[in-house]
Amino acid sequence: VSDYIPYGTNWLPYSIRRLRERKRNILLLGSSFIQSHKV
Repeated sequence: VSDYIPYGTNWLPYSIRRLRERKRNILLLGSSFIQSHKV
C-alpha cells in the first residue's frame, strides 16, 4: 500500500481536479471529516 501526497505550488488545483474525477472520493472525504470531528 502506498500513499500519494501532492506537494508543490499546484497541489490544491491538482487535488480538486482529482476529487472531481471520482465523485465517490468527495463522499469519502466528507464522511471521514465528519467522523473525525464528532464530539
